[in-house]
Amino acid sequence: MKQQIYIEQLKKYSLDAVTALNSLLMQLNNRATPLTKSAIREMMDSPATRLFVARRLDNNQIIGILAMIVYRIPYTKKGLLEDFVVDEKYRRCGIGTKLVKFAIDKAQKEELAYLDFTSRPTREAASKLYQRLGFKKRDTNVYRIGL
Repeated sequence: MKQQIYIEQLKKYSLDAVTALNSLLMQLNNRATPLTKSAIREMMDSPATRLFVARRLDNNQIIGILAMIVYRIPYTKKGLLEDFVVDEKYRRCGIGTKLVKFAIDKAQKEELAYLDFTSRPTREAASKLYQRLGFKKRDTNVYRIGL
């Protein structure tokens, strides 16, 4: 049975949000640094960060998250999707699809030229979802330096 949910941009801090976000982040990466009240407020106050949450309609419980970072570069305005996770108890119910479609809709309204997403190759189900929603695999190298 599909869970009745709604998607929104998190704009108000709550203790429940801290608990839910940390629980979801641990499912994404068990080595993630837990979010603090100040870290969540920093994301909500940032003009670049949009934190989208999927909530159960019956009790407002946060059961999925997706962050969209919007930034301007010299030739265009772009977006990057990060830290996308749906609670393991609610996976394969269409919630991830709704979260990503919500982000795409917001990106279009903000007139972004591109929306990028990276995912570990081991996340096969996630990769299939992105491709089904129109994301194309890019032929590029991604480089990172730890600071």
